[in-house]
Amino acid sequence: MLESGSIGLIGAGWAITNRQVIDYILVRRIAALVIVALGVVFAFWVKMGIAFWLGLIWRKTTTAGAWAGTITGFATWWLLSQSPVIEWFGQLPVADSLRLTWEGKIYEPWVILLYMIAAISATVLVSFFTKPTPESDLNRYYSLTRTPITDDEIIGEPCTLPVGVESIQRPMLFQRFGFEIPTPSKTSVLGFLAGWIAVAILIGGFVRLVN
Repeated sequence: MLESGSIGLIGAGWAITNRQVIDYILVRRIAALVIVALGVVFAFWVKMGIAFWLGLIWRKTTTAGAWAGTITGFATWWLLSQSPVIEWFGQLPVADSLRLTWEGKIYEPWVILLYMIAAISATVLVSFFTKPTPESDLNRYYSLTRTPITDDEIIGEPCTLPVGVESIQRPMLFQRFGFEIPTPSKTSVLGFLAGWIAVAILIGGFVRLVN
């Protein structure tokens, strides 16, 4: 249930004038795809993805915690690009053995690791000391993310389940300390494996091409 009321309005406004040519559901899904793609690009740029994914599996994540993690992650990424910090990393005793720097910059895997640690730590810490999200809002949010989309659904209000659709209680792989990690479906597992196989083929092809 990733389609919100706003997406529905965008699709509806376009479909009304092209009713004989384009299917309403198709328009909504194209609009949703574009909006999600733009959201992913924006989230990557401001390091919001970490807080987003943590919020999907940890019920204790708060709005303040998400913003704290985003700001901290972005600040850490910016700090690691500054010359004094790069020089300091290069002077550490383990700089060569761990390859902390590369071509005058901090090696990118270390940058990613450090800003992820900083963002996750800030999100968790601030979430513990700020007002928790109301349980009713959490239940509505998780019911939306865990309910499959159907072709004939009718959205009554934004950010609510379609009329006549009941929330699906998915089995949990892990459910402690506020974490709720659903058991992956067979389709998800097959898709995950297929993705990694494709990655392995790409890497293997690149290595063969280089050699």
